[in-house]
Amino acid sequence: MTRSISIVHTTDIELAVELRVEFQELMSGPIPLEGIAGFREANRIHFRAGFADGSVVVFLVSVDDAVAGCAMLQEQRMIPNLLVPTGRTGMALNVMVREAFRRQGLGETLMRAVEAEGRARGLDRLDLKATELGEPLYRRLGWGEPKGGEPMERSLRTSIGLR
Repeated sequence: MTRSISIVHTTDIELAVELRVEFQELMSGPIPLEGIAGFREANRIHFRAGFADGSVVVFLVSVDDAVAGCAMLQEQRMIPNLLVPTGRTGMALNVMVREAFRRQGLGETLMRAVEAEGRARGLDRLDLKATELGEPLYRRLGWGEPKGGEPMERSLRTSIGLR
């Protein structure tokens, strides 16, 4: 069994869109037929812009050339503060491993790729809204407990404070 991690590029926007649809339907049920075309187009526009300016990265994990799952990183900016001195954060989104591939460590592989990309970009922190299925993995990887409906956080900094 061969595992690989790759990044979706502009030429594969339709794959990113379909994975987004799959994730959304997994979380919320089928998208109504009258809304699916608009949902796909809105995501195409978002991915085109995000790939062009570098603010969005979509990771794929494959097993023997079959797409087994994905994770997305959306870079964000905020006003700098003591915990986020550069004001640069990221949101991990749509972390999904297809059912046939679960319990093989692929979710961890995806999350490590997201964290490594965040560090390489110099982000101070990553945020993530966890599902019940994913929360144990995120805790094991060092993500903080969600507080009052807020996302889980993972600091990417070794020291806290303004430079």
